[in-house]
Amino acid sequence: MSKSAHYHRWRHMMDRCYMESCPAYPNYGGRGIKVCPEWHDVANFIGGLPDGYKPWLEIDRIDNDGDYEPGNVRWANRSQNADNRRSARALTYDGRTQSLKRWSEETGINAGTLWERISILGWDDAKALTTAPLTSHERMAKAHETRWAGHINKAAPTPRPPLKRFPVDGVMLTIKELSVRTDITEKLLRKRLIERGWPVERAIKQ
Repeated sequence: MSKSAHYHRWRHMMDRCYMESCPAYPNYGGRGIKVCPEWHDVANFIGGLPDGYKPWLEIDRIDNDGDYEPGNVRWANRSQNADNRRSARALTYDGRTQSLKRWSEETGINAGTLWERISILGWDDAKALTTAPLTSHERMAKAHETRWAGHINKAAPTPRPPLKRFPVDGVMLTIKELSVRTDITEKLLRKRLIERGWPVERAIKQ
């Protein structure tokens, strides 16, 4: 049987559940996960595996808190297997420790939401388990607020300074108005009045 494609799966399963020196033991045997007596025999294990095997698939327990036994295993890809292990993460609240999956069933909060609160947002177990999930309306409002936050929080544009005016015959005129009156280009007037600081009488002479 050691040449079977499934022998190494059986060996690793047994190690995880019963060999304390195995790195994975704390997450399996260390938390009470066992292999059913029938599957201690590798031949029975291989004979009891579900259909649908593909070389890239792994054995995964359907109930992550349950044992390795007929009816509680499936073939899953690595991503599905990781998601299932994630749901088994233990959370403690009010003196009770349960898997994330069990707390999800009890609180009605989606397991993915609980995992995100603990692993991404860094919430403590009590806050993660007692904070009600956002309603669909609240989620939409929050998304809208986040989307427009950059626009709302931008600093108000600096107001333009008032146009500079210059006295001509008792009237205050802008450079543009001076240009219309004198037929001198705005560019030349700006150069004379602003850059060179000429008095108006000199600047408007042709």
